[in-house]
Amino acid sequence: MTTLYMIGDSTMANKSPDNGNPEHGWGQLLPEFFKPGAVAVDNRAKDGRSTKSFRGEGLWDPVLKALRPGEWVVIQFGHNDQKKDKPHFYAEAATAYRGRGVWRSCLRGIWRGRSLGCRSIWRKAG
Repeated sequence: MTTLYMIGDSTMANKSPDNGNPEHGWGQLLPEFFKPGAVAVDNRAKDGRSTKSFRGEGLWDPVLKALRPGEWVVIQFGHNDQKKDKPHFYAEAATAYRGRGVWRSCLRGIWRGRSLGCRSIWRKAG
């Protein structure tokens, strides 16, 4: 069975139904769109994470170690990346990424899965 790993923020993350919480991240419902037994969805998204903090907290490392050829990774960040008052999350795009772009500065460091034979659902422009 193919595994689809998901890394991202609260908009993708699994939510607990405790206390009648009706909120769900879209990744929590994604398995319902696959035929039973066709795809194992492993949602590692975490509330409150940014591109920078997910990697900085070491949350990407276990996914990278688990990846096998032919598997998929869905990466979705941005919701928390704009928090200037929280240096743990924020990197100033105009200076941190100048001349290199966000792909080279953040995502390439996260997305080494291609070298392992994994698939992406998007391609870098150009």
